[in-house]
Amino acid sequence: MAAGVAGLLVAIAAGCKHPPPGGRAIADEHAPNMLLISIDSLRADRLGCYGADRSTSPNLDQFADGAVRFTRAVANAPWTLPSHVTMMTGQEVGVHVVNRTALKLAPYATTIATALRARGYATAAVVTAPYLRALYGFNVGFDSYDDSLDAPDFEKSHHLKTANRAVDKTLAAIRARRGKPWFVFLHLFDVHYDYVPPAPYRLMFADPSYRGNFSVENWEGETAFHPGMDPADFAYVLARYDGGVAWTDSQLGRLFAGLKASGEWTGAAVIVTADHGEEFLEHGSKGHGHSLFDELLHVPLLVKAPGATAPATIDAPVSLADIFPTVAEWGGASLADYRGSGRSLLSLLNSGNSVQNSDRALFAETNLSRLTPGGQRGQEAAIEKGVWKYIERRDAPARRLLFCLGSDRGERADRLADEPAQAAELEALLHDHMKSNQELRDAMRLAREQKIDRETADQLKQLGYIN
Repeated sequence: MAAGVAGLLVAIAAGCKHPPPGGRAIADEHAPNMLLISIDSLRADRLGCYGADRSTSPNLDQFADGAVRFTRAVANAPWTLPSHVTMMTGQEVGVHVVNRTALKLAPYATTIATALRARGYATAAVVTAPYLRALYGFNVGFDSYDDSLDAPDFEKSHHLKTANRAVDKTLAAIRARRGKPWFVFLHLFDVHYDYVPPAPYRLMFADPSYRGNFSVENWEGETAFHPGMDPADFAYVLARYDGGVAWTDSQLGRLFAGLKASGEWTGAAVIVTADHGEEFLEHGSKGHGHSLFDELLHVPLLVKAPGATAPATIDAPVSLADIFPTVAEWGGASLADYRGSGRSLLSLLNSGNSVQNSDRALFAETNLSRLTPGGQRGQEAAIEKGVWKYIERRDAPARRLLFCLGSDRGERADRLADEPAQAAELEALLHDHMKSNQELRDAMRLAREQKIDRETADQLKQLGYIN
């Protein structure tokens, strides 16, 4: 069965016309170099180009001045592992189901790296978080997969900041691949809790008059951060998070400057996004993974096409599942046999049509849903279509929610009782989509069981991902 599925999945790479004997196909001479950057836990609204009220992101804002900014990019999952698998495969969580610590991506899955490597690209990755380790299957298709910056213990994973060294490694990986088209994936973890960026970013946005001593360490277990807390303490926590955004932005500035200095910037395609956001009590909780509200699913998506210099804004709804077909098409890989929900963004980039596909339905789900801090975990799914968003948790305690995003972006007013017909329509679409995903999941079988070592398990427990 694995061989048959492999043939189905790898067919996406068959866009190469005549592979050289004993070697890979050569990418089209116009195929661009490509850099994909994922910033863990980065909310869209904490960047200046998305309306932040602080100067958290001068380098990304400058990048946006020569890129396309998607105003409505949505993650398919609100936590790191399943969101990145979706990003890399173009398959939704309901299809790949790599959503538990004991699961990994099957080695025959078609990813961005395998599709581009088959096209003659040199591929490399530099990653910095536990759930991006090679043991989860992300390394397949990469000539080099560097996960050495992921700290081996809980203390370092929270406090050791790695963006500067990750950027150094990325620049070195690009230098080593000159002379052939390259695809490089960079993952940065320093916005993720605990919120302890290095000086001067640690207190860059803190109120100088603040005299409190609220702790942002061991964030997963911090119970003093709750509704009704001291507003000064709340502001201090958000300032520490924003400091992490600014620190990460500063290192991306170094990366961009290095590519410009080497002459590789103009002709490269660069995508900057995040796997999910972060909640700061908007719905009573903190962190991520546990709900499908906008603060966790709305992510930045900035795309610089090769040679592009003029900024553009596109309001059409897009998904992180779209990254795979976009990069694959840029690299010349055929999408004829791709069966995921993602759509290549190249038509949007080329047309600049901001309202194209404005009524497209987007989906998200999590297996870590909980209605109260420390509550029972369960499965929850959501569909967003037009101005409406429907959320359904079937596991006890069950709930159904309906929001009108057009007038209530913060998802404060549940309209379920007022709009039963609208809720029923979205519920039916959601269930049909989940059924289709299940059929595709059974055909592809992309998840594989695995064992993890004790250190990894302890680290993930401390980060709050497993019990």
